[in-house]
Amino acid sequence: MINLDYQAARFGLEMVTDVTDTDDCKNLENLVNQALGILCEQSPFAMMLWGETKFKANSRKMGNALWCSAIRLLQEAKLLTSDFPLPNRPSRRPNLKRLNDDLCSDFTKLAVAGELLERMLVYARYYAKSTTSEKCI
Repeated sequence: MINLDYQAARFGLEMVTDVTDTDDCKNLENLVNQALGILCEQSPFAMMLWGETKFKANSRKMGNALWCSAIRLLQEAKLLTSDFPLPNRPSRRPNLKRLNDDLCSDFTKLAVAGELLERMLVYARYYAKSTTSEKCI
């Protein structure tokens, strides 16, 4: 049995620690809040599309951390196939189609994925908040 809350906390922390070296700490918290807003208002797929835009913009490291942490969490929860690739190259477009096919074709999977990603982002927001209070004082 997998403790999904633990996995969400683990990947939320991983997402934040991946970016705190180079990104501005206030920007990090804002980007996590934006991702959480998109996830709650739209869908997990919309959040991943938004993460793709962040990968191409000036928040490249944050977009990459968001994408990889979310994919790994969904794999741990067995919502995606275990061989879902995590590309190191800038273009994730082929994987967006595969993500849509794997996740969005089943409403139950999509609902569980939304809950898990929301939990991961809430943990990431708290980690980012503690990071900003430590680094920006």
